[in-house]
Amino acid sequence: MRNAGSDGFVRFPPRWRNVLVPIAPARAAALGTTLYTASRPLPWAAQNVLWALARVCGGRALPGPREAWDYPLDAGVVDELRRQWVAVVGREPDGVAVYQRTQAARAALTVLLCAGRHSVLVRVRRDPTSLLQERRISEAAQALRPRSITVPELAGHGSAAGWHWTAYRAMATRPHRPLYRLPRGATDEIAALVETVVPRPSGAPAGWAGAHLDVSPWNLRRAGGRTVLIDWEDAGWAPPGADAVYLEAIVTAMRTDRVRSLPSVADHPDAAAYWLPIIRAREPNPNEAHLRDRMLVLLPGPVPA
Repeated sequence: MRNAGSDGFVRFPPRWRNVLVPIAPARAAALGTTLYTASRPLPWAAQNVLWALARVCGGRALPGPREAWDYPLDAGVVDELRRQWVAVVGREPDGVAVYQRTQAARAALTVLLCAGRHSVLVRVRRDPTSLLQERRISEAAQALRPRSITVPELAGHGSAAGWHWTAYRAMATRPHRPLYRLPRGATDEIAALVETVVPRPSGAPAGWAGAHLDVSPWNLRRAGGRTVLIDWEDAGWAPPGADAVYLEAIVTAMRTDRVRSLPSVADHPDAAAYWLPIIRAREPNPNEAHLRDRMLVLLPGPVPA
C-alpha cells in the first residue's frame, strides 16, 4: 500500500473540510468523496456533480485546500496495520481517503481503503470499547436480518501495538442519499439489535428500550438500493421514541429558523426531556453551533399559544 501522503490530498467538502480526498488516482478520489454525506438536497446534488468530475479528473477537480497527510502513528505500527488491512481487502488499495471528526473530544482515525467493489472502511481506536459494540451489532444484524434497515457488514478486525481496528464493507461507490425519517418498523428492529448487545443499565425505567441514539441524515442513508444506518457506537437504552425525536429535531433545525412544535415531541415528551441535557452539554464547532441552538428551542415541545 502506497504512503498515504505521497500524492497529496484535498480537503472536502468546501464548508466542512473534514474529509481528505486523494488527488490521484481518479477512481480513489471519486470514492473518497462518498465519505461525506450531504444532509440537504442541493448540497447532495452538488456532491454528485463533484463525484462525477472526480471520476474523470481526480481530486484536482474538487474545491478545497491541498495538503500532505500521513498516518499519525509510528511507522512500524502503520506497516503492520497496512499488512492486516491488505489481507482484508484482498489486494493493494488504489489509495486511501480519510475522515476526520469535527468533534475534537471524539477524535479518531477513520480511513477508506479505496479498492472499487472491494473497498472497506476502517475505524482505528486506542480504546476498543466502541469498536467492539459496533462489531457486535453488525454481527447481530447478520443473525437477526432486519428488514427496514441495513447495518454495515463486518469485513475484519485486528490490532497492532495497542491500536485496535474494525473494517466494514463499503456501502456504495457513489454518494449516499440522506434520509429524513426512519422507515416503518425501524424503531422496533433497532431496539432488538441494541438489546441483543448492550446490557440494560441499572436503574433504567421500565419503559426504556434499545436505541441508536445518533440517528441523523448523515447516519441514515440510501445506498446501493438499501436503507443503511451507520455509526452505532453511541447505541444504548433510552425512552420510547428517542431516535424519532432526535431525527425530527435535527431535520427541522436544518430546514428552518422558526420555532414550531414537533409531532414526535408531542408523542414522546420523555424522549425530548432525555435529549435536552445531552444536547445542551455539547460543545460543537462553529459550523454546528446554530444547529444545536435550534434543536434546544425545538425539543421542549409545542410553543404555547
